[in-house]
This record gives sequence, C-alpha cells and structure tokens, in this order.
Amino acid sequence: VSLHVKRRLRLAYSDKNDRRTVSTGLPFIIIAANVFLNSILAVTSLSASFALNLNFLKVIFDIKTEVEQLEQEVDFINDEVKEKRDRLNDLEKMISDVRVEMAELTKNVLEKTKELGNRRRFLSSLQEYHGSAVQKENRAIRSPQVTSIQLHSPIPQNERTVLNVPPPIDGQPVLFRCVNGEVAPINHVDPFSVLDPHRTVTSSYPLDNISSLAADLQKEFNNRGRDMLI
Repeated sequence: VSLHVKRRLRLAYSDKNDRRTVSTGLPFIIIAANVFLNSILAVTSLSASFALNLNFLKVIFDIKTEVEQLEQEVDFINDEVKEKRDRLNDLEKMISDVRVEMAELTKNVLEKTKELGNRRRFLSSLQEYHGSAVQKENRAIRSPQVTSIQLHSPIPQNERTVLNVPPPIDGQPVLFRCVNGEVAPINHVDPFSVLDPHRTVTSSYPLDNISSLAADLQKEFNNRGRDMLI
C-alpha cells in the first residue's frame, strides 16, 4: 500500500496537468490507506489476541486438569492416611488389651509363685515328718511294744461304736494299726507311739468277732502299706 501511494504521488507530481486532480484526491487516498492499514492491524491484533486467548485457555485447561489429578491424588492419600490411622488405633487397642492381659498373668504368676513356695514348705515339712515317722516305725518294728490286744467289751451285741470315736482313752479317740501282724491301738496325738495294750478299749466288734477285726485290719495293712492307719 505504501509503495502504491508513493508511486501515485510520484506520477501526480510529475504530471503538471493532473496536479490539481491529484492534490484534490490525495487526502482521500491517504485516509483510505490509513483505514485499510488500521483494518489490517486490527485484524492482525485480533488474530494475535485470539491466539493468545486460545493459548491462555489451553494453559488454564492444563492447569485445571493437573489440579483435578492432584485432588484425586490427595483424596487417595487421605484415604490411605485414614486406613493407616484406623489400623494404628486397632493396634493401640490390641497393645492395651495385651498389657492388661500381661498384668493379669503377672499377678497370677506371683500368686502361683507364692502358692508354690507354700507347697514346697509344706512338702518339706511332710518329708521331714515322714522321715521321722519312718524312723520311729522302724524302731517300733524292730522292738514292738504290742503283740496282741486285750479288749474288754461290756457293750451289747446290737450297739455299734466306730473305732476312732469315743469312748476315748485319756480324752483321745482310739485308733488301731497292725504291728508285726497283730492289731494294736495307737495314740492319736503321736500315731507312731503304741499305747499300753492292757488298757480297756471298746470296739464295734464283739469279743467273739475280734478275729474278724484283726483280719480286716491286716487286710487293709497289706493293701495300703505298713503305715496305714485305720
């Protein structure tokens, strides 16, 4: 356009006859050229602005898409955090329950340990007593003080008296055991000391059945052992 305007001006000023016409039409040509140029610039600016807007919209769309992806990732992470927190709470509850159970077990262990100590002391006492009893029994067997029993029973035939209940001897119930195959009364306080065989002793067995008493006691003695007390 500029070249065209310059060429038209050059031709107009070179032709003296057409100078008037040219000077009259020149402003219109310049105005038209200016409008044309402004139109081209406006279209170019509009195109550039539209392209810029498209690029800006594309950037906005990309950022929005990225934001949505980040939101999804954040939601996924939050779900994982919630799951881990719930699992942690379950583990803490489990640890608390285990601690309570451990406390109960520790208490039970202490009680059982105490009971075990008592049982051991009791067992030691029994073993000590048993050793002493065996020694006394061995001495009684080596030199027995009783080989027979004298029973004087004025009790009627139909009256029944258990062996280890009153009438007592010196306030103690009467017990019996076998000594060298013989039936003998023994002291209730010290089971391994033999009483005087000539003391009067009542029995549930009548005098004519004393052999049955001896047989029963001997049978128990043979079945349960030398230290069995009837």
